Amino acid sequence: MKKKPTREDLERRIREIEDELLRCRQAEKVLRDREKECRAVFDYSLDAVLLTVPDGVILDANPAACAMFGRTVEDIRRVGRGGLVDEADPRLHEALKERAGKGSVEAEITMLRAGGEKFPAEVKSVIFVDESGRKKTSMIIRDLTDRRRAEEALRERDVLSRKLYPHVPGMIYQFMRRPDGTYCVPFATEAMQDMFGLSPEDVREDFSAAAEVVLPEDRGKFIGSIEESARNMTIWQCEYRVQIPGGPVRWLFGHSTPEKLPDGGILWHGFNTDITDRKREEKLIVRILLELADGLISRSELDGQMEYLCRTVVQLHKCDRSSIFILDEGYYRTRYNYGNPEDVAKRFPYFKVRRNDPLIAALFNADGRFIVINDAATSPLMNQETAQRTRLRAMVVAAMEHPDGSPLGFLTAEYNEHPGEFTSIDSIIIRGIARQAETVMRIHRMSLERRQAEEALRRAEIRYRNIVESALEGIFQTTPDGRIIMANRSFALMFGYDSAEEIIASVVDIAGQLYAHPEERTQIRQLLESSDFVEGFEVQCRRKNGSLFWLSMDVRAVRDAKGRLMYYEGFGEDVTARKESVERLRKGLEATVRAIASLVEVRDPYTAGHQRRVADLSRMIAQEMRLPQDQVEGLYMAATIHDIGKISIPSEILSKPTRLTDIEFSLIKNHAQYGYNILQDIEFPWPVARMVLEHHERINGSGYPNGLMGESILLESRILAVADVVEAMASNRPYRPGLGSAAALDEIRINRGVLYDSAIVDACLRLFHEKNYQFVD
Repeated sequence: MKKKPTREDLERRIREIEDELLRCRQAEKVLRDREKECRAVFDYSLDAVLLTVPDGVILDANPAACAMFGRTVEDIRRVGRGGLVDEADPRLHEALKERAGKGSVEAEITMLRAGGEKFPAEVKSVIFVDESGRKKTSMIIRDLTDRRRAEEALRERDVLSRKLYPHVPGMIYQFMRRPDGTYCVPFATEAMQDMFGLSPEDVREDFSAAAEVVLPEDRGKFIGSIEESARNMTIWQCEYRVQIPGGPVRWLFGHSTPEKLPDGGILWHGFNTDITDRKREEKLIVRILLELADGLISRSELDGQMEYLCRTVVQLHKCDRSSIFILDEGYYRTRYNYGNPEDVAKRFPYFKVRRNDPLIAALFNADGRFIVINDAATSPLMNQETAQRTRLRAMVVAAMEHPDGSPLGFLTAEYNEHPGEFTSIDSIIIRGIARQAETVMRIHRMSLERRQAEEALRRAEIRYRNIVESALEGIFQTTPDGRIIMANRSFALMFGYDSAEEIIASVVDIAGQLYAHPEERTQIRQLLESSDFVEGFEVQCRRKNGSLFWLSMDVRAVRDAKGRLMYYEGFGEDVTARKESVERLRKGLEATVRAIASLVEVRDPYTAGHQRRVADLSRMIAQEMRLPQDQVEGLYMAATIHDIGKISIPSEILSKPTRLTDIEFSLIKNHAQYGYNILQDIEFPWPVARMVLEHHERINGSGYPNGLMGESILLESRILAVADVVEAMASNRPYRPGLGSAAALDEIRINRGVLYDSAIVDACLRLFHEKNYQFVD
């Protein structure tokens, strides 16, 4: 018999039913909320969304779908899948098949707008089962029209770029420095293969293979210029040499603009171009000018030198005439003239051109101070009457100037009888010849002695010879224990071996066989232990036949990932000729400076020996201050001729035994500027002209000629000023006896830090008081 439920049982059951009803109401609310959320996503999605069944019936469409297809929801339901999809697209059937098998699909399919317009779309569709157990599908559709247009535009631009790149002279590229300091080339045209022997893909992730193609002697400059551009975010420009294995050495010029990337990297956009031909032209120009200098040296008279220059222009360029015009009383007059055939010069031996002639005015305002006219009949600068009378067809005009930049004259080259035109190389050479003529004129105006003119021409020759490039260096790799593991032929030939194989096989002890002083290899190894790189280390080496030569080396230590030394590698250059040449040049320069100094003493006998004593004291002060030897030597040279400007001062003023008038003293004060004008175009290895100009400047601005102050005065000039004052006060002068060293030292001590640099004064005082310095006789 069933037990009758108690009241407590009924109450408990009622509570359970109430809890169950509450849970159902809460679940219904959650479902309603989720339905609202899903509906919101459905309604506000930017992508078109369709709710369908697998057979193609469309149940619902969101607003984005209505906008995409240009139809209302009801219209979309009415036309179904067949009205929205191009059923002729074979990809549709493949996609439906894949969806049926996998339950989902992603595909590109051609869709149809309301007007029948076809458009590409990306479709993602999934089959799912609803709460009633019915299969349904959702479709998310994205219109690819804009993307396809962009892709097509990119393709067209790429095709255009690929058509243009082969016509660009050189290589266009993007070069990247990553935040970790490594390099790569994200983009480069196919010219990369021609220039570096590498495809763009070879350097896309790592530039090191291309860096190896750069000649070792240029690699440091090349990488350093990139790093400097990165530090300062300035335009990168560099000329450097490359050599593809088995190919010739070529010169490249690079130019690019840096851009800072968000991750800290730097991206350069630019180009490289081959400038080998230009370098070859420069070398040709240098050779011509050197040969010209040789010819000038063999002729001591001014007329012979000028006629030689005119004849050289005509013979070198196969033109009809060359003339040199000199400014004289407001006119430029023909001073020298050479023609081929000679009757050209005879028929028109003399011309006079006004100083304000349009051609001359344009000449002295032109870049480079030269003008090329290859069609005289149409040039607005030409006097057409003169052009017709002389049958002028083409002409180059190159200016000659005084040291202060004022006009001296000009040189011309002309085609009169024969047709012809002047190239850019012709123009550069003619301008160089004009500079030679300008130099010769200056030298002859500065000195009446033929020897001084010849010495100046030799200095000009040396200046041009320094332009000539050095030979290519040898490349090598060696083990720490002294064996050669790799060498190129240049390295082998340098040591007198016929091939790299021979030197590798023959040399088993580098220090003992190749070094004149074996301990120097130990010195190099010690330096490499601390810095891993040694640059410009010069050693005396021994060839196979026992003869000695000088070698300059750049060497680096190559280590493995754990820092263990594997081998040394580097390159060397035979600098024997350079070292010997430098020594000869130094001796020649000293002799020249002494000769110039003697000119001043001839003009001013009362100060004979003054320059020599000032030079000696200047050198001792510089050494006391521990300046580099090269700087000391430059100061000594400048001090030896610091009064060269006095050759422009009347001798009666220089030797006047009484006090100078203000006017006379103002003339004397000009000697610093005169000296600078004489020396400024001579290419000393040191700033000699500037030291001569500034040796009467004072650090408080009270000196002359420019009233410079403090460190705006060159350090060497400040030393020269102190030495000049001490010697001048201590020695006799035409208008007074010498005051003695004590008075001179009191002068610089009192004005220490006022007129004279404190450190220099202290060094000078130490020389006299602690080291018993005395003036040389």
